[in-house]
Amino acid sequence: MDYFTKELIAALDKIRTEIVNLLHAIHDHKNAISKHGDACKSTSNEPLSVIATLSAPVAIREDQSTSKAQKIWKAIKTPLEIAGIIAVIIYTTLTYFMWRETHETNKAAQRSAATAQTQLELSERPWIKIVDVQPRGNFPIVGGLGFIKALPNSQGIEANATVQFNLSFTNIGHSVADVSQAEEFFMPQFSSSEYWNRVAAEEQRFCSSPDMKSVTSQKVVVFPGELRPFDLNIGITTPIRPENINHLPEGTGIFPALIVCVNYRQKGLPNVYQTRAVYEIFRADTHSRLFGYGKCNLQPFKNAPPTFMFCDGGVPAKLLKFDRNMNGDDAY
Repeated sequence: MDYFTKELIAALDKIRTEIVNLLHAIHDHKNAISKHGDACKSTSNEPLSVIATLSAPVAIREDQSTSKAQKIWKAIKTPLEIAGIIAVIIYTTLTYFMWRETHETNKAAQRSAATAQTQLELSERPWIKIVDVQPRGNFPIVGGLGFIKALPNSQGIEANATVQFNLSFTNIGHSVADVSQAEEFFMPQFSSSEYWNRVAAEEQRFCSSPDMKSVTSQKVVVFPGELRPFDLNIGITTPIRPENINHLPEGTGIFPALIVCVNYRQKGLPNVYQTRAVYEIFRADTHSRLFGYGKCNLQPFKNAPPTFMFCDGGVPAKLLKFDRNMNGDDAY
């Protein structure tokens, strides 16, 4: 039973009670008139007129007003709720599009800032150029390229090849550079069809390794626009293993190549750059690329402890030629 029905029944019950009370009052009044009938008959034979006015109680009118207001509220409540839901949906949609527009604007601004930073860095960054690599060392026993055998000999190592050279580089960019370098004395087995492929693959492996793609604490500071290149005197020792030795009709020995990686960064910035080069090593007098070694019984100093011995086959710097292979050049 709904609210309206309950209220209507209550109102009708109150009306019924009032009517019953009114009828009882009329009946009592008629009895009083009958007791005085003779007096009434002497004056007039017409019956006494009784007028009764029925009025709804105030409480019933208030209940009816409340019921009417509830009907009006029920009529407008659902449309208002629907309108509120629609307003929330519209607000949420507009908020989302505003957020997306702001997000895209921020991303575009970040891309523009990154592009501007990259362009500024490219225009202002240092650029290290490897100017030259030349052999050095004309000592009779240990020259530009020599051979040493450690005692006792390490397992699997025939001897050690040494090379000494001077590395020259310059900064052709626009900013100060922190520079460190790494070099490898590579000795692949010679093959006319595979030699350069193996050298190029080793250059990529060596210069791209995580240890090489960094600027170490052993660095030098190179300023842009210096009139003379920066020179470093470097020596490398590399073990010779059986797989490095070539056995050819013209002799037995190694075919060395020098791989140079110069790592650097702009002063105060984290990005690391690199310049690479590959030098093939020849004899200047015979143009041969084959270097062999003989007996390892040469002592560099008299009465020196036999911790290592020098081997025959060393070549002084004046008889060496470092030939740069342009296919190995790279810079980024």
